Amino acid sequence: MKTTHYSARRAYYSEHGWNIVFSVLFLLLSISFVSLLKGNLLQILAGITPFYFIVLSLATFRLTCLLISDHITQWVRDLFVRVSFEKDEASGAEFISRTKVMYGPRVILAQLFGCPWCMGVWSASIVLVLFIISVVTPSGLIGLLFVMILAVSGAAALLQNLSTKITGGSTTRNSTSSNVCTDCGK
Repeated sequence: MKTTHYSARRAYYSEHGWNIVFSVLFLLLSISFVSLLKGNLLQILAGITPFYFIVLSLATFRLTCLLISDHITQWVRDLFVRVSFEKDEASGAEFISRTKVMYGPRVILAQLFGCPWCMGVWSASIVLVLFIISVVTPSGLIGLLFVMILAVSGAAALLQNLSTKITGGSTTRNSTSSNVCTDCGK
């Protein structure tokens, strides 16, 4: 009984410690990026038009969804949890079991990759940095292309969700479910 209590206490403090480490890392990255741009950052941010604000928002939305819920990036999320393959004795079917780890940075990263609000902050930072780099350097246009691809994809995802809500579930003529992806059900 005492070991369980100690483990829960250790996991609790470990999680807070790693939260502090990642917060400091985020702060240091932000400060170093701002110091690199010096006075240009304020001009760039003030020059963001409503159109680009919408583009950046859609790109952030899509990147966040891509990282926290899309089937194609499950392998990234699996890096931060314990994955095991278990067999159901009754049916003989094999299934994947994912459990959170209790200690270390993987705990925080697993939580980050499972929380749209937390990942949204990091996604917005990535998208904004790519956008600013594309404005500052001519070779940064590939970053703008990436942002635009995410934005168009984000708009498409929102339209898909809207059409699913309007049609009451099915968006294809022969479909019997509202699922879009046949593998992951999203």
